[in-house]
Amino acid sequence: MKNSLMMIAVLLFAAVFSTANTGPGPGEEERQLWELIKNTKDIQELDVYLETYPKGTWVKKAREKKWTIVKSEQSIKQIEAYVRRHPKSPYLTDAEDTIWQLVKNQESIPVFQDYIKNYPRSRYRKEAETQILRIEEKNKWQVVKKTNTIDQLRRYIRKNPNSRFVNEAENMLWFLVKNSNDIELLNEFIQNFPGTRHAYLAEEVIWKTVEAINSIEVLQDFLRQSPDNRFRGLAKVKLIRLQKRAETLQLSETLILDQITRLIWQRNDLGRAPWEEAKRICSKSRLHDWDDWRLPLKDELRSLFNIKHLLPDFTFTNYWTSVTYQKDEFGAWMVEYKLPLGNVDYKKHRHHVLCVRDSE
Repeated sequence: MKNSLMMIAVLLFAAVFSTANTGPGPGEEERQLWELIKNTKDIQELDVYLETYPKGTWVKKAREKKWTIVKSEQSIKQIEAYVRRHPKSPYLTDAEDTIWQLVKNQESIPVFQDYIKNYPRSRYRKEAETQILRIEEKNKWQVVKKTNTIDQLRRYIRKNPNSRFVNEAENMLWFLVKNSNDIELLNEFIQNFPGTRHAYLAEEVIWKTVEAINSIEVLQDFLRQSPDNRFRGLAKVKLIRLQKRAETLQLSETLILDQITRLIWQRNDLGRAPWEEAKRICSKSRLHDWDDWRLPLKDELRSLFNIKHLLPDFTFTNYWTSVTYQKDEFGAWMVEYKLPLGNVDYKKHRHHVLCVRDSE
């Protein structure tokens, strides 16, 4: 009897258990809900699952998916809202990292300041402070860079020797100084940046400038101010030759006598005139009672231009020559400061008249 009752109890339990597993119970509903939302991108749908089944089978995956969606939005406000709502979330460190990266990408001083204020204990606080300094340094440099003047660049380099922009500032300063052709500025640059590649190049630029000026006084100043300059040998030879060439010139208030070319030039031109009139002006000139004044040839004018450095008070401009252009009788050759090899212009145009005569 007792054994029969035990058997019936087992069968009834089995029947009840079988019915529970085949009907639409809570386990099946959870599975259906998860299948419905497992690929969703809607946080609200995930919240429905988490609120309905706080200890459900797929809670971990639902939380992970929710954080992935919040993070993908790249919104500081949404991430902060997530942190407030889930203070014990396993993704808090990732949230902090993501917020910092979003703040950092904005490169804004006010944004960094707000971050420090809102997260005073953040492990990125020092980096935020450093970013503020870097932006302030960059802004200061941008102002100087936009101004792009020698004074501003020198002041910036002097006051910010450790700036990450100091090399760029030195390069910009060198470009301006190099193209100034100002010997004083170049010497000052060498003094401020001794031993640098730019200082080495500055010496070369100074010498080329001195050489181009081709003046006795400038060469003497160069040797006096830079006695150890690597171009001092060239400067000394150049000076000797200029001094000897100067000795071949005799100057007065009205005349220039060149003993090498044996030409006598009038010290001042006689105004501007068309070519035919220019010829007449010279032929009628009676300076020092000489009656053989004439317009110069091309080569004669070039020879005068070649010694312009020895005539500091002489104004060089565009002058007529006496030579008619062979291909067009209405044109004549002229020589000017910027075109010392000569240029052709119509005879009807007006150019300066400079007269010359042979000394013998």
